[in-house]
Amino acid sequence: MRFRSTLSTARRLDDACAETIAELRRSFVDEDPDLVMAFATPSLGDLDEIPRRLAKAFPRSLLGGCSGGGVIGDGHEVEDRPGLTLLAGRLPGATIETRVLRRDELPNPDAPPSTWHALFETPSARVRGLIVLPDPWRFPVGTLLTGLDYAYPDCPKVGGLVSGGDHAGAQRVFAGRGADAKALDDGALVVVFGGQVEIAAIVAQGCRPIGRVGTITAGSGQDLVAVDGQPALAFLKSQIDSLDERELEIVRSSPMFVGLAMDPFAAETPDEGEYLMRNIVGLDRERGSLAIAGRPGVGRKIRFHLRDREASDCDLQRAFRRVQASPAPAAALLFSCLGRGKGLYGEADHDSRAFLERFGRVPLAGFFCNGEIGPVAGATYLHGYTSAFALIRQVELG
Repeated sequence: MRFRSTLSTARRLDDACAETIAELRRSFVDEDPDLVMAFATPSLGDLDEIPRRLAKAFPRSLLGGCSGGGVIGDGHEVEDRPGLTLLAGRLPGATIETRVLRRDELPNPDAPPSTWHALFETPSARVRGLIVLPDPWRFPVGTLLTGLDYAYPDCPKVGGLVSGGDHAGAQRVFAGRGADAKALDDGALVVVFGGQVEIAAIVAQGCRPIGRVGTITAGSGQDLVAVDGQPALAFLKSQIDSLDERELEIVRSSPMFVGLAMDPFAAETPDEGEYLMRNIVGLDRERGSLAIAGRPGVGRKIRFHLRDREASDCDLQRAFRRVQASPAPAAALLFSCLGRGKGLYGEADHDSRAFLERFGRVPLAGFFCNGEIGPVAGATYLHGYTSAFALIRQVELG
């Protein structure tokens, strides 16, 4: 299995395509790569040209990718300026399929797994991982992730919401092969990996805990009503009152998160990193409740969390350590939040550099997303302020 990533920061689309395609052609002299993933910023110009250029250069390659508010490639993270990154690879013994799903194609919630399997050509028993890149404006992402988990419970799903546009239809997803390669302005791209390949997921949520662990004693829908028998807002206030001045400054300048224990039935206190982060989206002072971007089930352990550069770096390293070292990745995709990068760390390339220091000079590409997709405790979630990595590794089938 052989991959190459390349990046151009040329200001014109013609120059960026010429530069990145020439780099790939030097690495794949004798035959086209099996897969080319492309991520591009809209500031380059007409992104509809990218599939045409790639199809002309590599007519037998399968294309996937999308627009992004920033792109990641060749060890660098490009923010606030034009960028085009390509990741190309030969995957002997593997199968790859790209499919753009439309909203009206999704099975109804009562459909069996076989209905979801019928959406793809790859036999369900051979599927080893999915890359998922949905339109953030018009596509029911939750329905898609729930359905894919139901149909492929043992396969990691990693990806992110397409970015780079400030209204519906402004973003693009790329898919197809040869004359069929095109750019679309809606839908969800799903890249299906099968055969002698596996996708391993790394999800770094970038937070650290504060205060003490509590147990949800009342909740309704998205409302966190009571923790340890007291109103949730009162419990939160007691945690904030315990903070030092540095932590209080972070509270004033950054969002606070509710960490829900990954194991909803955990009796013991979860360790750091064993929480699913959910945003606080509102509060009701009269009831003393908090509305969160999740469902706080009664009996579940929770802990409030803060996000800063130090916490994010520590969580990233912890996430790396949780991943099995073997087999070594042949390549990786990185889907990072638009709220990370220089805005969080004060410097460029942090997450890419940390990954390469941990795993070596692995070809890496990706983009900055409107929301990140990755598994936590066996279920797939839409995250925020997260970096989700998809490691592409060669395996032998038994």
